[in-house]
Amino acid sequence: MSVGRLPGGQSGADVLLVTVEGGERYVVKRSTSDREPAWMALLDAACDCDDVRVAPPLRSQKGQRIFKLPSGYPVHVEPFLAGRPTLCKRLDEVPSVLAAVCSLHRIWRERPVKHWEPRIGRSPVVGERLGLLERASGDVRFLDVRRELTRWATRRLPLQPIWRDVWYGNVLLRSGQPPALVDAAAACIDHVAVDFARLFGSLPTGSPEGLSLAERDEEALALQRSLERSGVLLAWHRWQRRPPHPLRERRLEELSHRLDDLFP
Repeated sequence: MSVGRLPGGQSGADVLLVTVEGGERYVVKRSTSDREPAWMALLDAACDCDDVRVAPPLRSQKGQRIFKLPSGYPVHVEPFLAGRPTLCKRLDEVPSVLAAVCSLHRIWRERPVKHWEPRIGRSPVVGERLGLLERASGDVRFLDVRRELTRWATRRLPLQPIWRDVWYGNVLLRSGQPPALVDAAAACIDHVAVDFARLFGSLPTGSPEGLSLAERDEEALALQRSLERSGVLLAWHRWQRRPPHPLRERRLEELSHRLDDLFP
């Protein structure tokens, strides 16, 4: 058996890759006991979706899915999903990713999981986003998107399970297989526009023309646009405050181009 580290994405979280005899690979991640069983049941349901690959935590022979290391550190084990992180810089990659997210939403909407049932209510992400914008700088663009998002704060919207962290680094592509979504830790109940805003907001080119209409109505598109604008602006603000680093400069350059598109 061999153990190595996998990149923890932008969060820098510890992720271990374990290769056992025979070549099978597994991922070990930090977990929390309050995520079981509802969150894991949600990922189990996602396995019924043919258009996307996900990796629910594995069970032991006794049915256990969260394990504690000798240090008391809680972890869970997932099958390793092969694929390359998509940068979605090639537009021909985007439709399959979009279809995967739409199919996942449909499975979760049509086959409700206990405690994760679709409902009507206010968007938690909109409320969080407004709080972040209020604490951000006085740039006129922050005022602009705050006004834009405020009208959504009291609206009762259709909410359902979403992945939430659908950015290009969490989407893996492999020839002959559907896209894989990794890192479900942020999954929550909210409007599906949150996932599309996160995905398109992470793309260097934004929403490709003609793709943003997939299975969404005008209300969803308007909310997606507001969330995309605010998300990119806040990301730019966060990266501005980081110490000098080549990654920082690259991300700021990408985000600056996106801001030019979103705030003409």
